[in-house]
Amino acid sequence: MMDLFKFQEQASSQIASRFTDYVSNPLMVDRFTTVPFLQTLASITGSGKTLVLADTVSQIRDRLPVQPIVLWVSKGKIVVAQTYANLSSGRYADNIAGFAVKPLLQVAPSDIEDTTKGLLLVATVGKFAV
Repeated sequence: MMDLFKFQEQASSQIASRFTDYVSNPLMVDRFTTVPFLQTLASITGSGKTLVLADTVSQIRDRLPVQPIVLWVSKGKIVVAQTYANLSSGRYADNIAGFAVKPLLQVAPSDIEDTTKGLLLVATVGKFAV
């Protein structure tokens, strides 16, 4: 498990707190449909964005009564490939224990129905282009 620097811990905790605040008073599309929580993170290369967000996702999971499904989107294919490798079995895998990590295009209904662990799906922004 990779240790976070103090500034990374602060960023991670701040984002997780934003999520907790949002869940208590979410934006609604209508009376029954909430707008999903969305968080972006911009920082210089090498600052540990993946580690910060991995820790954030773990903190969020710890605050929920159910296992979450997280959509992790990045701009480029290379970044997504690196993120997938680092989170699924690489250097950040221990920071996101309890999650199944998969490319979005490989998700199956059984992955979504599995309530024993969180599900983290990685994709590029281009997967949503029309």
